[in-house]
Amino acid sequence: MAYSVQQRTQEIGIRVALGAGSHTVRNMIIRQGMSIALLGVAIGVASAYGLTRVIASFLFGVTARDPVVFVSVPLVLSGVALLGVWLPARRAARVDPVVALRIAHRSRLRFRPLDLSDPEFCYGLRQVFPGAPYLVGLRRRFAGSLSE
Repeated sequence: MAYSVQQRTQEIGIRVALGAGSHTVRNMIIRQGMSIALLGVAIGVASAYGLTRVIASFLFGVTARDPVVFVSVPLVLSGVALLGVWLPARRAARVDPVVALRIAHRSRLRFRPLDLSDPEFCYGLRQVFPGAPYLVGLRRRFAGSLSE
Protein backbone atom coordinates (compact mmCIF):
# COMPACT_ATOMS: atom_id res chain seq x y z
CA MET A 1 0.00 0.00 0.00
CA ALA A 2 2.86 2.36 0.78
CA TYR A 3 4.28 1.73 -2.70
CA SER A 4 0.90 2.45 -4.27
CA VAL A 5 0.61 5.73 -2.39
CA GLN A 6 4.15 6.69 -3.37
CA GLN A 7 3.36 6.01 -7.03
CA ARG A 8 0.25 8.19 -6.78
CA THR A 9 2.03 11.17 -5.18
CA GLN A 10 1.42 13.38 -8.21
CA GLU A 11 -2.29 12.52 -8.31
CA ILE A 12 -2.64 13.18 -4.58
CA GLY A 13 -0.77 16.47 -4.98
CA ILE A 14 -3.14 17.55 -7.73
CA ARG A 15 -6.17 16.60 -5.61
CA VAL A 16 -4.86 18.63 -2.67
CA ALA A 17 -4.00 21.56 -4.97
CA LEU A 18 -7.56 21.54 -6.31
CA GLY A 19 -8.98 21.73 -2.80
CA ALA A 20 -9.35 18.22 -1.45
CA GLY A 21 -9.02 18.19 2.31
CA SER A 22 -6.57 15.97 4.12
CA HIS A 23 -9.43 13.91 5.55
CA THR A 24 -10.79 13.32 2.03
CA VAL A 25 -7.43 12.06 0.77
CA ARG A 26 -6.92 9.90 3.87
CA ASN A 27 -10.40 8.38 3.58
CA MET A 28 -9.90 7.70 -0.15
CA ILE A 29 -6.68 5.77 0.48
CA ILE A 30 -8.18 3.86 3.43
CA ARG A 31 -11.32 2.99 1.46
CA GLN A 32 -9.35 1.67 -1.51
CA GLY A 33 -6.91 -0.33 0.60
CA MET A 34 -9.50 -1.80 2.93
CA SER A 35 -11.78 -2.83 0.07
CA ILE A 36 -8.96 -5.02 -1.27
CA ALA A 37 -8.15 -6.36 2.21
CA LEU A 38 -11.78 -7.13 3.07
CA LEU A 39 -12.28 -8.87 -0.26
CA GLY A 40 -9.29 -11.07 0.57
CA VAL A 41 -10.62 -11.79 4.07
CA ALA A 42 -14.05 -12.69 2.64
CA ILE A 43 -12.52 -15.04 0.07
CA GLY A 44 -10.36 -16.60 2.78
CA VAL A 45 -13.26 -17.16 5.18
CA ALA A 46 -15.42 -18.62 2.43
CA SER A 47 -12.60 -20.91 1.31
CA ALA A 48 -11.85 -22.02 4.86
CA TYR A 49 -15.52 -22.71 5.52
CA GLY A 50 -15.81 -24.64 2.27
CA LEU A 51 -12.70 -26.70 2.95
CA THR A 52 -13.47 -27.60 6.56
CA ARG A 53 -13.49 -31.35 5.82
CA VAL A 54 -9.95 -31.16 4.42
CA ILE A 55 -8.76 -28.83 7.17
CA ALA A 56 -10.31 -30.93 9.97
CA SER A 57 -7.52 -33.53 9.78
CA PHE A 58 -4.90 -30.82 10.47
CA LEU A 59 -6.63 -29.25 13.49
CA PHE A 60 -5.93 -30.27 17.10
CA GLY A 61 -8.04 -28.98 19.98
CA VAL A 62 -10.33 -26.93 17.74
CA THR A 63 -13.38 -28.05 15.82
CA ALA A 64 -13.43 -27.52 12.08
CA ARG A 65 -16.18 -24.90 12.20
CA ASP A 66 -15.25 -23.20 15.47
CA PRO A 67 -17.12 -19.87 15.54
CA VAL A 68 -14.46 -18.20 17.71
CA VAL A 69 -11.80 -18.91 15.09
CA PHE A 70 -14.04 -17.88 12.20
CA VAL A 71 -14.71 -14.54 13.91
CA SER A 72 -11.41 -13.71 15.60
CA VAL A 73 -9.01 -14.46 12.74
CA PRO A 74 -10.79 -12.22 10.19
CA LEU A 75 -11.03 -9.45 12.82
CA VAL A 76 -7.29 -9.64 13.57
CA LEU A 77 -6.41 -9.73 9.87
CA SER A 78 -8.71 -6.77 9.18
CA GLY A 79 -7.12 -4.83 12.05
CA VAL A 80 -3.62 -5.47 10.72
CA ALA A 81 -4.77 -4.47 7.22
CA LEU A 82 -6.29 -1.28 8.62
CA LEU A 83 -3.00 -0.41 10.30
CA GLY A 84 -1.13 -1.20 7.08
CA VAL A 85 -3.43 1.10 5.12
CA TRP A 86 -3.76 3.85 7.72
CA LEU A 87 -0.03 4.66 7.97
CA PRO A 88 0.43 5.38 4.22
CA ALA A 89 -2.94 7.19 4.16
CA ARG A 90 -1.79 9.46 6.97
CA ARG A 91 1.41 10.20 5.05
CA ALA A 92 -0.60 10.88 1.88
CA ALA A 93 -2.86 13.32 3.73
CA ARG A 94 0.19 15.44 4.60
CA VAL A 95 1.41 15.80 1.00
CA ASP A 96 2.43 19.31 0.02
CA PRO A 97 1.11 19.79 -3.55
CA VAL A 98 4.09 21.90 -4.67
CA VAL A 99 6.61 19.33 -3.46
CA ALA A 100 4.60 16.44 -4.91
CA LEU A 101 4.42 18.03 -8.34
CA ARG A 102 8.10 18.98 -8.26
CA ILE A 103 9.13 15.41 -7.37
CA ALA A 104 6.92 14.00 -10.13
CA HIS A 105 8.42 16.43 -12.64
CA ARG A 106 11.99 15.52 -11.65
CA SER A 107 11.35 11.80 -11.86
CA ARG A 108 10.02 12.27 -15.39
CA LEU A 109 13.16 14.17 -16.36
CA ARG A 110 15.46 11.44 -15.02
CA PHE A 111 13.77 8.64 -16.93
CA ARG A 112 15.84 7.36 -19.82
CA PRO A 113 15.12 4.28 -21.90
CA LEU A 114 17.45 1.30 -21.52
CA ASP A 115 20.49 1.88 -23.73
CA LEU A 116 23.15 -0.85 -23.75
CA SER A 117 25.41 1.21 -26.00
CA ASP A 118 25.78 3.88 -23.29
CA PRO A 119 29.10 3.28 -21.46
CA GLU A 120 27.89 5.19 -18.38
CA PHE A 121 24.88 2.89 -18.09
CA CYS A 122 27.03 -0.24 -18.41
CA TYR A 123 29.47 1.08 -15.80
CA GLY A 124 26.59 1.70 -13.38
CA LEU A 125 25.19 -1.74 -14.13
CA ARG A 126 28.57 -3.34 -13.39
CA GLN A 127 28.63 -1.49 -10.06
CA VAL A 128 25.26 -2.97 -9.14
CA PHE A 129 25.96 -6.44 -10.61
CA PRO A 130 29.74 -6.92 -10.32
CA GLY A 131 29.49 -10.58 -11.32
CA ALA A 132 28.14 -9.78 -14.80
CA PRO A 133 31.14 -8.93 -17.01
CA TYR A 134 29.34 -10.30 -20.06
CA LEU A 135 27.30 -7.08 -20.22
CA VAL A 136 30.28 -5.17 -21.59
CA GLY A 137 30.67 -7.69 -24.40
CA LEU A 138 26.96 -7.56 -25.01
CA ARG A 139 27.16 -3.77 -25.24
CA ARG A 140 30.03 -3.97 -27.71
CA ARG A 141 28.21 -6.58 -29.79
CA PHE A 142 25.06 -4.46 -29.97
CA ALA A 143 27.01 -1.26 -30.63
CA GLY A 144 28.88 -3.00 -33.44
CA SER A 145 25.74 -4.36 -35.04
CA LEU A 146 24.03 -0.98 -34.85
CA SER A 147 26.89 0.80 -36.62
CA GLU A 148 26.92 -1.62 -39.54
